[in-house]
Amino acid sequence: HLNDLLGFRSDLIFSGEIWRIFTVVLTHVHLPHIITNMLALFICGNNIEKKYGTLKTIGLFLMLIIFQGFITDLIYFKILGNNIVLSCGASGWTTILLGMILCRCLIDKKYFKKEFSKGERIYQIAYFICTTFIIAVNLFTITAHIVGLFIGLIEFVIYNINHKKLVK
Repeated sequence: HLNDLLGFRSDLIFSGEIWRIFTVVLTHVHLPHIITNMLALFICGNNIEKKYGTLKTIGLFLMLIIFQGFITDLIYFKILGNNIVLSCGASGWTTILLGMILCRCLIDKKYFKKEFSKGERIYQIAYFICTTFIIAVNLFTITAHIVGLFIGLIEFVIYNINHKKLVK
């Protein structure tokens, strides 16, 4: 099974299977999983790419998806004491993007309406609620999505404080 070879498992990564850090986003559980992730990446990713540029977005993606994976593992395994789970998909990254967008919306109340169509706004809200609380496969998935959201919020604030442009 492709997910077994490429999915994120921290125990295997620390055993030398480093590629799993990067290949996790190429694996998905089923067709609806990949379709919802790709749609979310398209809607949210375009907006973030306009703000940061292509190269910074790719660098940010790699850095934050690794960070999100390890923070999720830390919380899920070390703090909650659960068993190791194979993680797959790109929804961690999409929730990071949603966190960045949410933070921007909190700073600029008109941002959400200005930047996204009504359909895109509804999709983003429904995507986060559904993937985090309704169709989440297990507690690990819920943990990953919530961690992703908070990483997105924190990243947005740090970036904008460093660049002194919280509202633009």
